[in-house]
Amino acid sequence: MGFSVSVSNAGGNEIDAFLRRDVELSVAQAGDGTARLIADVTLHNDAPPSGLPAQVIGNRVGRPPATSRLRVTFWGPPLTLDRPRSTAPSPASSPARRPDGMPAPSTSTSLRGRRCTIA
Repeated sequence: MGFSVSVSNAGGNEIDAFLRRDVELSVAQAGDGTARLIADVTLHNDAPPSGLPAQVIGNRVGRPPATSRLRVTFWGPPLTLDRPRSTAPSPASSPARRPDGMPAPSTSTSLRGRRCTIA
């Protein structure tokens, strides 16, 4: 069973060097012999709020300095990847949440026989 997380910078800066990823994977076996891949993906932006050039920590989308705007794609086995969900008690700690705590918009699609969710 394969899984991948793809992260693309959507902020027009070079803040990627400060991005840290934590990924935990598990497989839940059902009684009927099917399996479910569960991925807990957390992205950390460790960029300093000041002290670096605008091309590094600024952005072209009207957000404060050191804000990381990303397009995150989750790739999993064919037809088995669900929308991102949070198991964390705090909405702000969910990998599928915006910085203001609101749910991140996401869409699910199929590409080359693989299901992917983009958040």
